[in-house]
Amino acid sequence: MIKFLNIFICGVVILILGIFFLYPKYQNLQLLRTEASQKEFELQYKEEYFTRLKDIGKELEQYQEGLSKIDSALPDALSLPALFDFFQKTTSENGLLLENINFSSVSKSSSSRKAQEVFQESLSGVQGICFSLDLSGSYSAFQNFLLALEKSARLWEPESFSFSLKLDEEQETPNFSFNLHLKTHSY
Repeated sequence: MIKFLNIFICGVVILILGIFFLYPKYQNLQLLRTEASQKEFELQYKEEYFTRLKDIGKELEQYQEGLSKIDSALPDALSLPALFDFFQKTTSENGLLLENINFSSVSKSSSSRKAQEVFQESLSGVQGICFSLDLSGSYSAFQNFLLALEKSARLWEPESFSFSLKLDEEQETPNFSFNLHLKTHSY
């Protein structure tokens, strides 16, 4: 009977030690296994994601020429000196005289713009800038200038223009004064 009592007491002590010391370690082990399986799943997902990005990058390399055209039409940064130089060269190449140039950035809160335009530009991050050009020359030179703007890689939106006839008796061809309002965009 004493032997049975010793075995019973040892069993109870082992059970109490198991409950208080080993069971929390077992629960911790199960928790670590669960976290490890979650981390493996996340790692596998990230590897698949980066593999897909590499595949997309290889596919985009095929369209590099088209993407470079888009970048030139809608540049990342707006360089005013480059735009002024473009206007000066284009007007002189087409027989116009650039008398004055003014610019203003387009406010996204402008009340004259449609709400849909403001919403789309705020989502895309596209910023607009407006130019007002005062030009003088012949009407055909002005037409050629507009064609040159249309053929340029940059996106131009002619918003309005006005013209008046300059009367000068010494000239054989009529000379016009043009005021052109343009808009262009950048990121």
